[in-house]
Amino acid sequence: MCGPAQIARVSDASRRAVCAALFLLVLASPSSAFSLQPIGVISRQHQPILPAGRANAIAVRVPLPYVSLGGGVFLSRSFGPSGLAPLRAGEGGERTRRPSEFNREPGESEIKTFLTQRAFQNLIFLLADLGRDQITADWLEGWRGYEGIRHYHGLSGLHMGGRALIAELLREPNEEVTVEFKRRGNGGHGGSPERAAAMGAGGNPYLQDHVYEFKTKIEPRRLGDRLMRLRQEVADEWCEDLLLLGKENEEMWRSFFETVREDEDKLKDLQMPVYTHDPSESVGSTFRGGNYDLLRRLATLKAIVHLKDEYMRGNAMEQAKGNFLDKMMTVHGSGFEGDAPYHVDKTFLGVLLESTPYMVRSQLPSGEGSMVLLSPISVVEDICQVRQSIAEAWCMELEQVSDDHTAIQRELLQQSLDFP
Repeated sequence: MCGPAQIARVSDASRRAVCAALFLLVLASPSSAFSLQPIGVISRQHQPILPAGRANAIAVRVPLPYVSLGGGVFLSRSFGPSGLAPLRAGEGGERTRRPSEFNREPGESEIKTFLTQRAFQNLIFLLADLGRDQITADWLEGWRGYEGIRHYHGLSGLHMGGRALIAELLREPNEEVTVEFKRRGNGGHGGSPERAAAMGAGGNPYLQDHVYEFKTKIEPRRLGDRLMRLRQEVADEWCEDLLLLGKENEEMWRSFFETVREDEDKLKDLQMPVYTHDPSESVGSTFRGGNYDLLRRLATLKAIVHLKDEYMRGNAMEQAKGNFLDKMMTVHGSGFEGDAPYHVDKTFLGVLLESTPYMVRSQLPSGEGSMVLLSPISVVEDICQVRQSIAEAWCMELEQVSDDHTAIQRELLQQSLDFP
């Protein structure tokens, strides 16, 4: 006699078996493509955590306005303990548009705008944590109101198009920034911990705090040149990383069918991620792990939006898929917008794979209706195929990044010659 736990297990295994059987009946079996192949392991870092105990250096500048352009990214006036304004995207805007389209200029490539955002975030991190130039990093993050962008893990972090950001930074005049540095006296600045403990919380009453001022020069043109070099470096990496989406699809299907057959994926613990997020590694760009995760998220989101449009123009079966995909995005797709953790795409596709096939009545615009068998697994297969095609198309676009930089510099030169 089976207990409740055993019954639940048998029921779950039966459900998975039914899902797999229906999938094989509706679609051609793709099992021949699901060979277990190692993708490769390269350790990379995602969004950095600012180290504690940084010197109390404050750049004095005119406050920048907080704006919301076109329903895109806007900044809150309330600052957290770190002094950085939380960056949020996509709220208050048109909900039918993709997050990466909120701030893209007409005619500008979606992937290239996102490339500029990630290169910009990378530059701020390199200045602050590797270059030990916190003053310039703070200036760049505050330029045009981008406070908090260094920790933003999303698709729409820019207020403007990517090319416009680079061009404005190159045109920005040099600026002299006055910095105040506070050297603590009372409270025991310097000395051993034992001496500070012996003096107590009040410290030495004869030592007073001292505030020093010095001036430093910010050269936006140099920052713009460095941003373009980083943009080219990241584009070259993405041309390699986007080709891994095919392997990601194969591994997802292998794990799914293994779970159906064995009730669990026994090889799951043996599979290593394409990129880890270990900050001790410095090979490649500093955000490569985060970049790869966001590339998967953007490609998956673009594939979902494309398929929804295609489904709704099709027959009764396809319209049922379109309605199903729209409902699942409403319930489970919030992570695609704004700042979200890792593996948004994997989590969403996992929810679709766990959904049970069911019969649904589909109503056509002509008024005719019919009962169709909706297979969520077939929707996942369509998403995987489309996002892989999108990744291949992006690779071709990223090969033209150097031409973009040449065009930007040519325009700036022409504007300087035309200036009276």
